[in-house]
Amino acid sequence: MVAGATRWRDLQAGPTPSQGQLAITNRKIRFIAQQHGGEIPLSKVQRASYLDRTTVLIESTARSLSGRFSVPDAEYTSILVDTALRIDRRILLPDNGDRPSRHIPAHVKSAVYRRDRGACVECGANSYLEYDHIIPFSRGGASTEGNVQLLCRACNLAKGARV
Repeated sequence: MVAGATRWRDLQAGPTPSQGQLAITNRKIRFIAQQHGGEIPLSKVQRASYLDRTTVLIESTARSLSGRFSVPDAEYTSILVDTALRIDRRILLPDNGDRPSRHIPAHVKSAVYRRDRGACVECGANSYLEYDHIIPFSRGGASTEGNVQLLCRACNLAKGARV
């Protein structure tokens, strides 16, 4: 998605606008402008908040692109950023208010076993296989086909709760 946008940077002299375009891809968010443009990978974006009809707040761990943006439809833009973040973090299931489950459904196990050809994706072993969350469940990873892989016990223990 690409939309015309104004980036508001808070400087000592007060809020300063920069005209440009806000582009959201499946890997990063870019602000394309003559001056003060930039990009940030989705892994560094924390959230996008809908402030009012035309203003969206993008918060990240890097200052390079954090801040307020005026866009034609801020609600739509914040939903797009949130969806891109969910896809990037492999949290594809809708939030139904229930407590998420660590349980991996049988259809997911079957699909992962076929996809990984019944072998560890790290070392190729085909004994003592375990289903592993790529993004750990403890860090918000979902029990979906895109976030589960086959690992042998040794590789799974070596990985631990790391991504």
